[in-house]
Amino acid sequence: RRPSQTQLRDLVQAAHVYQRLPFSRLPWVERDDLPTEIDFVLENLDSVSHEIDVTVNGANEFHEYFPGIVQVALTPVPMHAQWERRYTVPAKSRISGTVREEELDEAAVDLATVVNGAPNPDEVVYFQNQSASDPRSRPYIPPVIPGLIALRLGLRAEQAAPALQAPEVLLEATVGVRDVGGKLASQGDALFSPNPRAFHAIPVAR
Repeated sequence: RRPSQTQLRDLVQAAHVYQRLPFSRLPWVERDDLPTEIDFVLENLDSVSHEIDVTVNGANEFHEYFPGIVQVALTPVPMHAQWERRYTVPAKSRISGTVREEELDEAAVDLATVVNGAPNPDEVVYFQNQSASDPRSRPYIPPVIPGLIALRLGLRAEQAAPALQAPEVLLEATVGVRDVGGKLASQGDALFSPNPRAFHAIPVAR
């Protein structure tokens, strides 16, 4: 739902209470306003088994997260998505999965932490590293966390050689949102779509 000009002005003024926020104002959609969960089904249409990564990256009002790419022996290797899991899908079969609310909440924290200057984005977003308990991330968690307002759900498959045909895999997903903060637009309302600036994870030597 689109905020009014008065509400936006109040968010700008209220930001002065905090020091060194990485945003120009307080967020309209806060961390707990729109708890979100994704249920998905992954279907392998091929006659052989495949290993498939399901990935999710999020955007808030200010930034969108894009994983970087590193070169390993002349082979481009993607850095970690904000949420990713690898599934072995047998031939002609379907498996299901869920990205839980608390996992997408962690993605919101990670995005704000990366934007606030955490030195290694790839380690911050790695799913086993929880920002609140990771000493490398804790100093960079801002006092205000914007909620996610958009998600990119994707697939990734490793291939033995560039000439191989890409796996034929279908991903179906349902996104459930709880309107805790009263921020979802009702029918006919103008949507708030600020077109967030992309934030790319920068590879860091380890």
